[in-house]
Amino acid sequence: MSIYLAPGYTGRGIGRTAMKHLEAAAAAGEIRVLIGSLCSDNHVSIRLLEGMGYRKVAHLSGVGEKFGRILDVVMYQKLLG
Repeated sequence: MSIYLAPGYTGRGIGRTAMKHLEAAAAAGEIRVLIGSLCSDNHVSIRLLEGMGYRKVAHLSGVGEKFGRILDVVMYQKLLG
């Protein structure tokens, strides 16, 4: 799943609210772990995940490409129960 917010809608708690709903639905479905992968330069999303208790579990160097740029990908996880 991906959560994208339009410009001007960040910083309002919308992403955090969406993530809380995702976590609740996952827990209700007996999912024990959520994993997020994102570009290492996505500092806003990293701050959100870390603020919600996710921890960095992997850093993959040079494995992504976007708009002609080679990017690192990081993975975060949260144990739900």
